[in-house]
Amino acid sequence: MSISVAPVAPAAQDSGHVLRVLGHTAVTTASPQAQQRFQLLGVIAADSGQGSALLRVDGQPPQAFVQGQTVAEGWRLHSVDQMGVRLSAGAGGAMLELALP
Repeated sequence: MSISVAPVAPAAQDSGHVLRVLGHTAVTTASPQAQQRFQLLGVIAADSGQGSALLRVDGQPPQAFVQGQTVAEGWRLHSVDQMGVRLSAGAGGAMLELALP
């Protein structure tokens, strides 16, 4: 008897897919122009899910932001993990994911 094992692709980092599986019908992603406004320079992520991020916004000097804090008009730091952050635009608005380089 021979058993063959096919390679499995790594799990996708698409949190939108996870939300759809959990019953959410739509996830709005931010425009490319919004992506260009923010640069992630570093994170401090705790196992508890809390964290902070060092971000450059609109070319200004970098600033530290804590989870839940407003980053720019209409944008707040939604979540932080070891690989990056998510910014949210208002209630039910677009989500923007920024990964560490």
